[in-house]
Amino acid sequence: MSVNDTDACGSLCVQFACALSGTYQWNFGDGNNSIQQNPSHCYTVPGDYNVSLTVTDANGCSGTATNLNWIHVYPQPAAAFSADPIVTTIMSPTVSFTDLSSGASAWTWTFGDALGGSTQQHPTYTYADTGYYQVMLITTNQYGCADTAYLGIDINDDFTFYAPNSFTPNGDGKNDTWSPYGIGIDAGDYRLLIYDRWGNLI
Repeated sequence: MSVNDTDACGSLCVQFACALSGTYQWNFGDGNNSIQQNPSHCYTVPGDYNVSLTVTDANGCSGTATNLNWIHVYPQPAAAFSADPIVTTIMSPTVSFTDLSSGASAWTWTFGDALGGSTQQHPTYTYADTGYYQVMLITTNQYGCADTAYLGIDINDDFTFYAPNSFTPNGDGKNDTWSPYGIGIDAGDYRLLIYDRWGNLI
């Protein structure tokens, strides 16, 4: 008897084959059987499985072959994580990541900016610029099985605005001009109203 595959993560569908003539009794080791010559069978529960085949020829003579631990289905890790904060500004660009995966023994992080990565379970990362970043976590287990999870992080411009509360345009060279300034402000896209001390719009 032969198979097309013996190892997989999570689940495994196997094509079995027998070159002998006769009648067939397959035992797949997980409580399932078949009388086909070349059956297919899917294993959905992680474990190691013995497979046996009994062939009976036209004269009623039988022979049985058993392969011990022939099929190996390895457990699949489930990747998941959280981030704090998910939305922040460039003034506070450090994000803490918490692994929420199950069945993992190794972690590979990329933080979406083509610069940083980590193999820690619970890393922190500081972004150097504003933008939307897709963070990816790949978890693996001792069998080499892997799973991937994604989460988006927004690093926004910080917004601050400062405006002097008075100025004296009398030509003495002191406080003759007035101008607001700040961070994250579009100089061509804001409206400015100036009032005198009596509340009149100038």
